[in-house]
Parts: sequence; structure tokens; C-alpha cells
Amino acid sequence: MVDFRFVAEHCKDFYADWGRDPWDPVLMFKMVFLQFLYDLSDRGMEEQAVFNLVYKWFLGLSVEELPPDFSTLCRFRARLGTEGFEKLFNAGGGASP
Repeated sequence: MVDFRFVAEHCKDFYADWGRDPWDPVLMFKMVFLQFLYDLSDRGMEEQAVFNLVYKWFLGLSVEELPPDFSTLCRFRARLGTEGFEKLFNAGGGASP
């Protein structure tokens, strides 16, 4: 089991303290992780997160809860950029026993 809390800590500087509440960066990172793991487009990832119960479970979404849409996913990737994702993947967040 991977502890993804390191993602929230890493991403806090990418978000403002004002405005609408953002999507949880851990959820967004998990979506990007699944997207790359299964070679999904942004729209394909959104569709899987809406209909696939295994994806919903991994993402921490309830059955009724809708995920971020594809454009939000795209903006999250752009916000972090290549360097941001490299830092996240290198941070690793160690696996728990």
C-alpha cells in the first residue's frame, strides 16, 4: 500500500489560499497515475473514473461522486509541469508493509 500524503505536501505551493476549493491534489495525482499506467486519454480517464468501480475505490470516490473532468486533469498536469511530476515520482512516498 502506498501512502500518497506526500503529494498534498508537495503540491501546496501550486495552489492559492483564496478562491474556490481545489480538487484534492492526491486525487488528481492518482488520476494521472492511472492515466499513465493504463495509457488513457484525459477523456478516457474521466470516463473510467465515472463508471469503473475499481477506479472509484482507488481514487477514494463514492459510487455517486463524480470525478474532476478531463479539462481539470489537463490543468493539473500543466500546473505541476514536468519538473513537478519528476519531484513527485522521485519523492516516492514509500510503501507501507
